Amino acid sequence: MTTVYLDNAAATPVSLETLAIFNQYIETCYANQEAAHGLAYQIREMMDKAAATLAHTILDDPKIGVCWGNSTTELFNLIANFPAFQRGNIVITALEHPALLAALKRTGAEIRMVPPNPKTGQIEAQTIAKFLDEKTSLVAIHHVQSETGVIQNLQELSTTIKSCAPQALFLSDTVQSAGKIIIPWKIAGLDLAYCSGHKIGAPGGAALFCRDQKVLNFLKKARAEEYLSGRPDPAQCLTLAATVAKIERNKLADNANVLKIALLNELLNITLPNSKKPIQTISTSLTSPFILHLLLPGMQSAVITRMLSQRGIHIASGSACQAESKQPSSAILTLGYSREEAYSGIRISTWNNPIEEIEHFIEEFKDIIKNY
Repeated sequence: MTTVYLDNAAATPVSLETLAIFNQYIETCYANQEAAHGLAYQIREMMDKAAATLAHTILDDPKIGVCWGNSTTELFNLIANFPAFQRGNIVITALEHPALLAALKRTGAEIRMVPPNPKTGQIEAQTIAKFLDEKTSLVAIHHVQSETGVIQNLQELSTTIKSCAPQALFLSDTVQSAGKIIIPWKIAGLDLAYCSGHKIGAPGGAALFCRDQKVLNFLKKARAEEYLSGRPDPAQCLTLAATVAKIERNKLADNANVLKIALLNELLNITLPNSKKPIQTISTSLTSPFILHLLLPGMQSAVITRMLSQRGIHIASGSACQAESKQPSSAILTLGYSREEAYSGIRISTWNNPIEEIEHFIEEFKDIIKNY
């Protein structure tokens, strides 16, 4: 059975070349980097150099602070403990990743939820301005939404944030854009951003990029003195930096765009059993080339996903972290779709897939629809 993996927004496969790099680090970087001996010092030095490499590659800013982690969920929870975020109000959107939403809701601060434009999925400057004031400590807005793939105009939003709440820090969940498309770190004046190894071909590891020295000092103390997060695995972090350094971002994005166009040309012309057509949730011009989200009116996406999986083809019926939830996608509901429509959503996400896999998926998908 041919295996076609199209759930790369959840996690990507690891190449043999990357696995070899990881194995090398596993064999040599086994010491606890927090120890006092020379081997630990060497590992700390390697991780510092890797952090500069990662920040340069992802943000074009090698001098920015980096806090390593084992996962972005761990880093979401760590940053939520920053004292300034536990008072006043935090402005977020209903489209944020559930792990970030959960972490920020636990701060105890007032949570203000900004609605997106339901037609475009984008957060508009004039809308967010109504939620900002002198007590706003943090604004958290994703760059690429993990389910629909919509890209937010962070530069435009930053202008409004700096005008209405200049004291607030600007956090962007950049997990779905790091290593894939350009992150507007400098022009949007971001204070916090993220990178996850699982999303870009590495076996793990994560990084939190931080501009504010007070936040960096807190993160260091929170880990070393208050034990609010575990010790990051050196092999994973070093492999993450090495993997990102080898990524040909423009080439990957161009290939992803070709695949997306091929999918749309075929899938949007399919007639479903109820005589309806698939619906593209967000326009191609507003979304990442790596993510395609469709609604299949009158059909259950979980059923479609399982039927395809039985044929060796793997897509998603929503965000992986909510895969077992009995509730429809909150992100799709936020865009104004009904519960029935939300239950029909599928996400197809690519990484470096060959066109042959897309063609095979399309063929099997058409057959699945006929036998639904």
